[in-house]
Amino acid sequence: MSIEDRLRQRLAERAAEVPLRAPDWNSLRRRGAARRRWRTVSATLTVVVAAAAVAASQLGGVTHKTSVVTVNRVPVPAGFTPVSVTWISASEGWVLGHAQMAHTTDDGQTWEGAPAPPVDLQGTRFADGRDGWAFGPDVWATHDGGRTWRDVFKGNVTTLEAAAGSAFAVVDDHVFAAGVAGDDWKPVGPDPVAAGALLARHGAAGYVAAADGTVIEVSPNGLTRRGAPCGSTPPAGLAAVTTVDVAALCVADAGAGSSTKALVISHDSAATWQAAGSPPRGGQPTGLAAATSTSYVVGAASGATFLYRTADGGATWTAVLDDTADGGAPISDLGFTDADHGVAILGRSQLLRSLDGGATWVTVHF
Repeated sequence: MSIEDRLRQRLAERAAEVPLRAPDWNSLRRRGAARRRWRTVSATLTVVVAAAAVAASQLGGVTHKTSVVTVNRVPVPAGFTPVSVTWISASEGWVLGHAQMAHTTDDGQTWEGAPAPPVDLQGTRFADGRDGWAFGPDVWATHDGGRTWRDVFKGNVTTLEAAAGSAFAVVDDHVFAAGVAGDDWKPVGPDPVAAGALLARHGAAGYVAAADGTVIEVSPNGLTRRGAPCGSTPPAGLAAVTTVDVAALCVADAGAGSSTKALVISHDSAATWQAAGSPPRGGQPTGLAAATSTSYVVGAASGATFLYRTADGGATWTAVLDDTADGGAPISDLGFTDADHGVAILGRSQLLRSLDGGATWVTVHF
């Protein structure tokens, strides 16, 4: 038996001498705190075994190229409350809290605490597994998957979206852009947009609303004025379904906790618009998201919080969430990663998730 084999055997014998007080594997899966302890022990044993293997190979006169990756796993802080959410795939996402961050790589089944900027910020977006931002009012950036953060941009940043290698941000009444892997933020064109304007992205295409109601197509090379879906009033919601298909939510007759809402859709990069349907009047709109070209979800709030969904392009609508417990807390960060996976923040205190295109929503517990 080799030295390495003897070391492994001895480690196994020592492990067998330790009293087993942990629950079975199924119980561990159900209990988040136990699961985090198990992961820590597992990671430690992996490092010990790897180190033993290196020592054994060197004692035997053979040197192997062995790489050991150290992963710092920490629990999500007690009392963590979500402020903003970003999802880059069906399995991986980040949630920003108050100077805290939570991260999942298994579709939200388990969560781990992650480093965050040391200040309270209002939003977070990731372009991929490495490049991300926390913002509002300033912009902090990470380019190592959230391990470290750096303050890269000073300004009143209200909206930031990233896709296809570029990030756009609304700063006061102008659009700024940067490559996702860099921090050189520069203004895109001289034309102003609406202060705090909505910004929608799909691939390389970006759309933002101007103060006069015009939707502006955004690219790193400049701004192109397109059509006005709601006349002279900026839309209350924008969603880019594809690079050329865009949806907008128009609002009128607001009052007494209700408003007339209209979904309008463009199939030519926001140049022309057609009416698509009317969500229920209850609540003032707080968001619009597209799961597919025919499936949309509208957030609204008044004395209650609502999510309205259509699966037939706006012809019929269903209230898939009617929450009176939070007294009409607004919906933010409403969006879909794909046709099935949707997220939203309810009142900056709850993360909602959908796995069926917005038909049902559940609260995520960390």
